[in-house]
Amino acid sequence: MILFTIIVIAFVVFAFVQAGKKMKKTKPPVFKNVHIPVTISYDSNTCESETYSKPIQKSVDGWVLNPGTPFELTVLHTAKDIAQSLRDICDSNNYSAERQLLSIFASNNITIKEIEEYKDKYAPVYNERLRQLIAESKEFDQMGIKDRDILMKSFKTQALDSIYELPDIDIEKLFMEHDLTIDDKLIAQYGFDIIDAYLSYFNKTGAVVSVDRDAYYRKEFEQMSQNGLAIQGKDIPLKEVLAYQTLKTLNQIASNPDKVYRRKDQAIEYILSDDEKVKSIDDYVAFSELFKIIPLKELSEDDVAKILDLWDYYKTEIKLLLHTFSHSIFGWEHLNKDRDIRKRLYSTCIVSSTSSRCRCAQERMKNKYPIDKMPKTPCHLGCSCWINYNRT
Repeated sequence: MILFTIIVIAFVVFAFVQAGKKMKKTKPPVFKNVHIPVTISYDSNTCESETYSKPIQKSVDGWVLNPGTPFELTVLHTAKDIAQSLRDICDSNNYSAERQLLSIFASNNITIKEIEEYKDKYAPVYNERLRQLIAESKEFDQMGIKDRDILMKSFKTQALDSIYELPDIDIEKLFMEHDLTIDDKLIAQYGFDIIDAYLSYFNKTGAVVSVDRDAYYRKEFEQMSQNGLAIQGKDIPLKEVLAYQTLKTLNQIASNPDKVYRRKDQAIEYILSDDEKVKSIDDYVAFSELFKIIPLKELSEDDVAKILDLWDYYKTEIKLLLHTFSHSIFGWEHLNKDRDIRKRLYSTCIVSSTSSRCRCAQERMKNKYPIDKMPKTPCHLGCSCWINYNRT
């Protein structure tokens, strides 16, 4: 019995000793992805402002919207207040910026110097390549209209790839010729917003349409009505109002005990022949929701197509303007941010880009640049390049 007790005590002591050894060998816990904030202090007097705020600047032929940035943009032959409006919208670059700029471009026939220079440089390259592709095609002239349109789309893409400095934006419409004045009279008479609404519903001119009071586009119809481009409610000829109704509604208005009408014209003729039936129309038709867009005699379908093409051209210019403006501001602030610290931390830099089609970007990405001679970005219209650094 004594021997058994000694063995048990010895076993317990041995177990405690082994446990102690294991505890000594246990590794401390490893903490991963712990964020440790690091602050670098420097004399703020040696750093330029990191926020761009230079005002627009008068030039020989217009106003520079972003003076001093790596890629300046100049609006040609326009008043200072219009140039300032362009700058303010570019600064905000909110969800409605493109719409606001389109109104200014169309109302003032805006041209941007750098976009015009880009067109002068690359339109001949694009058009020559496009002509070459068409001439080399053995099937183009033999195709039907639909197949030819599909092939032409492919040719245009290939023609764009011949451009050395290719923006990160679809610029196909940039190289089409347009008459910038084709919409001038309409905008002068009615204003851009009303003409824009009118053209949006041009395919409904001459027809009666129903617009709910709470519809977001209701205001557009009311403005057209106020400016003589549409008529509303009981100003619309009654026969046209009835023609817009369903056959079911017409039968309800007619309430003819002897006949159920299968044709609208018969039901309308019956209703209009009875004054009591005419008075009852108000019980079935919400006149306040009815509008009819009036066709403008001076505006043909061809004119509408040309105006919409012009506005598509403006939209391309606007995308280029906003893109290049924002990247030029970023480039300026990047160059002027922590310049001294950057020189201490890095020895070289490289250009990066997501564009696989821009040959300018592809060539720049092959090089390394000294940190004190870092390239400016954007380097061309619509450029999306940025700078990455290599540590010393």
